[in-house]
Amino acid sequence: MTGDIDVKQYPEHFFYGAIRLDLSSAKKANISRQNFTVVPRHWYIDAWFICKECNEEFCWSKEVQRFWFEEAGTYVWAHPSLCRDCWLKHQERKQLRKQYDSLIGKALESDSPAVLKQEMLGTINRIEELSTKSLPEQIMQNRRALTNQLNGRNPIQ
Repeated sequence: MTGDIDVKQYPEHFFYGAIRLDLSSAKKANISRQNFTVVPRHWYIDAWFICKECNEEFCWSKEVQRFWFEEAGTYVWAHPSLCRDCWLKHQERKQLRKQYDSLIGKALESDSPAVLKQEMLGTINRIEELSTKSLPEQIMQNRRALTNQLNGRNPIQ
């Protein structure tokens, strides 16, 4: 197979979207530990991408690739779209959204504890801080309802 011996012949489509590759950083991969159907990744190479969230350039290092493809079992055609900081924010947003989805119904009940309502407001605020887009209208309505309940007003106001 082309590129399995000579990194200079390694197909660049394994790094789709990269703005540059550092072939001098190449490290031979252990293909027996990879998740692939036909073609494994024979090399891990430092590659630079543009983050789709912050538009900053970042390096997807050979060490991170080895971890993802040999330890985490990620499919070998995967490539990053977010820098580490944006990826961590994305993961936190996902976790907070799961928390919100599981607790918002209970928090909106008129007899739910104030501490739960305050916790949900904090969750909503943190989701908003981490988001690059406006929150959905339903979440904004729920925020207003929780605030009104905590202030002793009719939650529909």
